[in-house]
Amino acid sequence: MKWIPKAILSVGLSALLLCGCQTELTNINQNPNNLETPDVTTLTSNLIVNEFWNNADQAWLLGNALSQLVVFNAHYYNINGARFFPINNGSYWSLCYANARDGATIVTQSKKAGNTANQAIGLALQSYAFLQLTDCWGDIPYTQALQGTSGTYLAAYDNQQTVYTGILAKLNTADSLLAHSNSVIKGDVLYNGNITKWRKFINGLRLRSLLRVSAKTDVSAQMQDIVNAGYIFQNASESAALKLPTTLPWYFPSFADRSTDFAVKSMDSILYKFYASTGDKDRLTLFFAPSPNGAANSAFSFSNYGGLPQVDQVTTQQANGTSLFADSFNPLKTYTSTAANYARIITYAEVQYILAEAALRGLIPGGLSQAQTYYNAGVLGAYAELGLPSTDAATYLAANPLNTDPTNNYAAATYQIIMQKWALNLNNGFEGWLEQRRTGIPTFDLNYNMNNGVVTTKFLYPADEEFINANNYKIQVAKMGGKDSPNYRAWW
Repeated sequence: MKWIPKAILSVGLSALLLCGCQTELTNINQNPNNLETPDVTTLTSNLIVNEFWNNADQAWLLGNALSQLVVFNAHYYNINGARFFPINNGSYWSLCYANARDGATIVTQSKKAGNTANQAIGLALQSYAFLQLTDCWGDIPYTQALQGTSGTYLAAYDNQQTVYTGILAKLNTADSLLAHSNSVIKGDVLYNGNITKWRKFINGLRLRSLLRVSAKTDVSAQMQDIVNAGYIFQNASESAALKLPTTLPWYFPSFADRSTDFAVKSMDSILYKFYASTGDKDRLTLFFAPSPNGAANSAFSFSNYGGLPQVDQVTTQQANGTSLFADSFNPLKTYTSTAANYARIITYAEVQYILAEAALRGLIPGGLSQAQTYYNAGVLGAYAELGLPSTDAATYLAANPLNTDPTNNYAAATYQIIMQKWALNLNNGFEGWLEQRRTGIPTFDLNYNMNNGVVTTKFLYPADEEFINANNYKIQVAKMGGKDSPNYRAWW
């Protein structure tokens, strides 16, 4: 046995004891209730619910009004989005960046675990958050965003074209990862781990994004590739629609309203005219209640309902002729979760309308004939989304076929497709406003406009950007002419 000097032995034992103590201290100081490494399963579930619920919440608070699907009257005069008063909506900016961060965390943790399925879901959910940011604010911090752990706390702004290019690449990667994944999606409260349905959701976002920028860049090859691959929604049951929990804080946002808040959200006159002119009894009665003037009439009539135009102050006569949301949205009633108040991001019907417009414009093959097929599927799907009778859907479609008049490059058909999509997106974030910005359809009511008579094209940047991210904010504002403008068009 080799002799070891006492001094060396003492040092060795001390080191061993110290090592053991450090290990024990490390174990003791790990708090099981405050995980240092995020749990991908929980984070994925939470992010899905957050993004869907936030979308419904933003629609209820502001998006429906900006889209002129609903009018906020009475004491909402100064913040009614339909008046296009310049606002920053900074709370949603913060929520979207938080969601993008959580999506990035899911990607990082899933890569470490070798789970390509959750990596793809993280990319998709992160991409949706960035899409909301760039569609609502234009140029945004993107390539340098979410880099705080590496020391980049103040991110430069990227132009919208750069942002869209990056997002579309991420969505393409997400679809490719799922196409070759043998992993199981953890924490999936949307599709219960169904990879095929997630691919269809992701490709729906790709198609929406490509159509949105189609006036600025050639997207036909990318759109056709998606159609050829076949991973797009095949029916309404596959839509990205989440049945919300029936408990706080996640039930449908209307149930957090005070009775006075609920009572000032009226159907807009533009939406009412759409329902009445197309004979859309089913969706009208599902979403809205009869007006006070028509409430006592037992037999249905469109005259029992009504829409409110943009006005300064609502008169008693106007209020009595206007419809509020139906009881299924009423905070004074017992909460029920129905298909009408699911949280939606993109649906089968919307994808069909996207494809109909794309075919009509020659972005994908098929022309008018294929556009008719997609349009018909969209109309039937819009009813199916809401659990409405298929026989009623068929009757409605027969009364509202796609207009085949070639005048002005099928302008009438294009108008029909976009109007159907606009009405479909009631309670779906800011989609009605975004599509109206892209197409000019429908023609918005600009009475009492608070933005010099025009529809705003973006939110103002949050006040925190001006003070916390001051240098990058100043560079961005200089690019816009020296002032953050609600009428600046970033790219598309």
